[in-house]
Amino acid sequence: MTARLLSRGETSGRADDNADAIKSRLKVYTSKTEPVIAHYTHLGLVRDVDANLDKDGVWTAAQAIIVSLTPTAK
Repeated sequence: MTARLLSRGETSGRADDNADAIKSRLKVYTSKTEPVIAHYTHLGLVRDVDANLDKDGVWTAAQAIIVSLTPTAK
């Protein structure tokens, strides 16, 4: 993520696309999102998708989760 954002900074013109700012933004993101994820995981409402798959694989995995959560019509 850091490498991608540093690369973006070369062309974005954003002064805050530097290593220190990116590190700070990622730290804030993690500290704010981890408690939310933990809460909903505890409630059994979080499903994982392997984001290392290609985009079609991620889409297929996400669809399978949605289908598994969809009540069947009577």
